[in-house]
Amino acid sequence: MFILAPIPTTTTEYKIVDIRRTSVFAGKLGQRVSEDVVVESNGTKILVHIAGSYHSLIVREGQRLHLGDTISIKGAMPTEGATVARGRIAKA
Repeated sequence: MFILAPIPTTTTEYKIVDIRRTSVFAGKLGQRVSEDVVVESNGTKILVHIAGSYHSLIVREGQRLHLGDTISIKGAMPTEGATVARGRIAKA
């Protein structure tokens, strides 16, 4: 018998202080864009890779992140260089 303890989860707000985008040609869909962001919370800066690229010609409103945006990341707090699913990120 296993006893499972819940994993502590939080929703923390971060301010985007730097965005690093990588674009690759994707034919009719424009560019396939991957993002790494540097976020800051309580004076601590963390580099976070966002899993889930998007295409530049079919990007949804609010899907693209901008410098200075405040975002919240659901789940466990990310560490330096962590990969976070795009679905865990919401604009605050």
